[in-house]
Amino acid sequence: MKRTLLTVLTLFTLAAAAFADPVIYDEPPLAPQSAVVMAQGGSFAANASGFDALFTNPAGFSTGKASFTVLAANPWVYAFPSQETLDGITAIASDPVAGLKLLSPLFTDSGTGVGVLAGAGFVGSGVGIGVIVTNDTFGFGSSLIGTSVDSTITAAAVAGLSLPLHLGPITLTPGADVRPMYRLSARGMGISNFVGLFAPGGSLDDIKADVLAGAGIAFDAGLNVSLGPLTAALVVRDIGNTTFAYSVNSFADTVTALSSFTLPEGTPVDSTVAQYSIPMSFHAGLSFHPDLGAFSSLIDPSVHAEYVIPSFTDLSSVVWNNIHVGADIGVLRFIHLRAGLNQGYLTFGAGIKLLFLDVNVAYFSRELGDYPSARQNQAVTAEVALRF
Repeated sequence: MKRTLLTVLTLFTLAAAAFADPVIYDEPPLAPQSAVVMAQGGSFAANASGFDALFTNPAGFSTGKASFTVLAANPWVYAFPSQETLDGITAIASDPVAGLKLLSPLFTDSGTGVGVLAGAGFVGSGVGIGVIVTNDTFGFGSSLIGTSVDSTITAAAVAGLSLPLHLGPITLTPGADVRPMYRLSARGMGISNFVGLFAPGGSLDDIKADVLAGAGIAFDAGLNVSLGPLTAALVVRDIGNTTFAYSVNSFADTVTALSSFTLPEGTPVDSTVAQYSIPMSFHAGLSFHPDLGAFSSLIDPSVHAEYVIPSFTDLSSVVWNNIHVGADIGVLRFIHLRAGLNQGYLTFGAGIKLLFLDVNVAYFSRELGDYPSARQNQAVTAEVALRF
């Protein structure tokens, strides 16, 4: 009798596990820290155009002049070093312990990290097509030794269309794109592992962290409604959530595979147990771009704002953290002065285009805490592009 009951309970347990919902883990969206976008407070839904429209709003494929980006390189650095941390960098060679102690605030205050975007593409006449590779690496902890590092590398191809529809004085511009991606994601890596990696006798096996590797396909849609100088935009990115078919690999195996120009092959993640997805996000924007006629060659201003719902499954985020406001003033058609508010923090930057060389820089801050001013993370970002 006991054996029969045990068998029945086991069957019920297996059945419940089979029909149980998998645990959903949120993946970061494809949102490079573009110097053009971040200088304008992160607002770009209603004024998306050019290369940056590839990862903001596909309706922007019909906005502005067509542009061909042969190559764009856009690195960024999170956190500003103080004089104390700068002294720590120079002190490491002579006194590693004292130097690392001085460096500690970089990670314990609001975190620090680096990232880069490299890409190419054509955007214009209703067509958007391009390739983008990004890396975003960030470390934060209660102490330097206890700092945890997350790093994500994403390679994406983007292809989409938009079509302006003129209805009297109003222009409706719907747009959509498809975005296949391949991602490598390592989380919770101990910074002490990296220090040991460069020590005598250090090896890749010293980094005890799993790397998730796999592909996913995303779909985005946007709609611009324009009336004279006013444009309203609605954008939905990662429609239906973008799920990655991940495998789990060791850090050493991942580096070894990539150095041999192959993709890592590890243990596939059971999708009935765990799923890794970029949550669907909603963006609403409004821009005002007056036509100054003959004076537009001298000065060309625009102002805009965007509200973001980063996840439809979690609407509890602070309203102020989702607001982005920006402005761009074109001067003599080749200089751009930009400023804005990103989650309540001031941003600013500038850009200059000489023939085919496009250079843009920006300073911005982002909020990493649960409420405004809880954990300000400062950053600088710059873009150098060959663009026609």
